[in-house]
Amino acid sequence: MILLTEEFKNILFYIIFVLSDFMIETVFYDFDGTLGKTKDAVVKTWAKLSGRSEQLIRKTLDPDWRSYAKKLNVKLTPELWHEEYKKHDANLFPGAKEHLERVKRDGYKIGLISSSASLTINDCLKKNDLSTFFDVAVLGDHVKKLKPNPECLEEAARKLESDIGICAFVADSPGDFLAARIIGMRFFGVGWSDYHNPEDIKKIDERIEIAANFEELYQMIKSKRSFYFIC
Repeated sequence: MILLTEEFKNILFYIIFVLSDFMIETVFYDFDGTLGKTKDAVVKTWAKLSGRSEQLIRKTLDPDWRSYAKKLNVKLTPELWHEEYKKHDANLFPGAKEHLERVKRDGYKIGLISSSASLTINDCLKKNDLSTFFDVAVLGDHVKKLKPNPECLEEAARKLESDIGICAFVADSPGDFLAARIIGMRFFGVGWSDYHNPEDIKKIDERIEIAANFEELYQMIKSKRSFYFIC
């Protein structure tokens, strides 16, 4: 195994960044914490289904709902989850829909990536008249492995016939970033998540840029201010 010095990594990073300065043509969006303000609804749903306190759920919440259900000893199905989840208020962040429409008007391909089940996601999309908006959606019950495994991103890019080099992933968590980095996909972090502090991503690599709002995110996409990782 070859061990790279930090200095060599930085040089290699710069070379790859310059060589990968291609126009972005496809943008994939995470849902929970990025487009959707859903944490309160998720916490309340887990608390109800598991019989645990909301305080405990907030401290231990795991985005991998399959493994988290096992930890809580909950026999979970998408139908059971949705029946409880829909009782609680979950919606898009203010400005999310307008941002998506703006990016779509500019001619970008738009994809939705989420570890959540399609039954839950589709309900929220329908409520916001976005049911047929995305060019592709790869959700938690469409893949075998959830993020940080990059299967969802690879599948979405394959379906849209988009090369990884012209794709970008907009998301809020360290796991999202790692999924993008594994396959060398550009990544934009967001600073408004109700799940993660943006500094959590910065701890992995301080060079990552975090958009403070949807307007800044739009400008980052247009100006190609993103990072392309291979190491």
